[in-house]
Formats: sequence, C-alpha cells, structure tokens
Amino acid sequence: MKSKYTFEKMELDGEIVAVPVGESAADLHAVLNVNEEAMRILELLKEETTEESIVAQLLKEYEGEKDEIAAHVHAYIEQLVAEGLVE
Repeated sequence: MKSKYTFEKMELDGEIVAVPVGESAADLHAVLNVNEEAMRILELLKEETTEESIVAQLLKEYEGEKDEIAAHVHAYIEQLVAEGLVE
C-alpha cells in the first residue's frame, strides 16, 4: 500500500496538520488533523509498504506494546483507505 498523496507536516495554532503537497495536491482540498504518530504513518506511506512494516518501524521509534501499536496502525490505515487516501 502507498499514499496517493504526499503530505508535509505543519503546525497551525498549536495543532499538527498534514498538508497535501506536490502535483496531486490540487486533487485533495483538505488538510488532516494528526498527531505525531499519525504523521509518521503518513511519512512511511510515501513509499510502497505493508501494515506490518509500519508497525515494526513504529515499535523502534515509540514506546508501547506491539498489539496496541498494531491496533492503532490498523485503525488509522482503514480510515485512510475509507477516505480514498491510500491505494
């Protein structure tokens, strides 16, 4: 799987937002409110990857139990797929 869009991290009024950039950005007229972990998932989705690879990378970077991180990653990816942001 891979993100259909490239997102850049921006801070807006103390909140983190993911802003689409690049050629495909004109197709998406929205920004995403995200936290650090969600932004990291979007960064990892810039390249073709798997859910398991994302979980493995996040386990290296963040504290937490594997099952908990995997559940969060799965839920977020399902949301991105439902919104048509991941192919």
